Amino acid sequence: MANTDLVYDSIASSNMPYREKSIVRRMFDKMSEVGGGYGAHPRDMMDHSINAVRQSGEAVITGAALAAIHIERDGGLEFRKVPLDLAIAVTAIAASVVMPRETTRDAANIGGTALGIYTFRKTADMLAAKKLARGGTPGGSKPGAKVHGDYEDADCDDSDSDVGEDPIDVAARNL
Repeated sequence: MANTDLVYDSIASSNMPYREKSIVRRMFDKMSEVGGGYGAHPRDMMDHSINAVRQSGEAVITGAALAAIHIERDGGLEFRKVPLDLAIAVTAIAASVVMPRETTRDAANIGGTALGIYTFRKTADMLAAKKLARGGTPGGSKPGAKVHGDYEDADCDDSDSDVGEDPIDVAARNL
């Protein structure tokens, strides 16, 4: 910040009358935070805002792309026992080290988001397995999942079963 120091020193050592020097100095302090101003410079605030929007957009796009892959592929995000989200995370984070400055931020954001998604999936799988082992039912839901008794089976004849009757019992009776 050599420029701000230079300007500040120039004002302090100038021939301006003390009253004007004081007004200019206070204004300069507020704008540049030299004297402990109360907020960030407007340009810095704009830069931080743009970066926050950019990072959020990259996270949304990365999350949506991984969700689409997970739904459209038969193996979801697992490809030959390699988690695609983890592979993308490692590749993007490693690339962020060697890429040009502007691209580094993008790669790091993508890698961080993919790593978060991988961590979420694997932690959820582990905790669900533990809860099932204890005899509990994990929370959350999968698209198309149904609670016992909430079924529509075309093979079940209404005359053979009541609402809520187990479809296995109905099938066994019809054998």
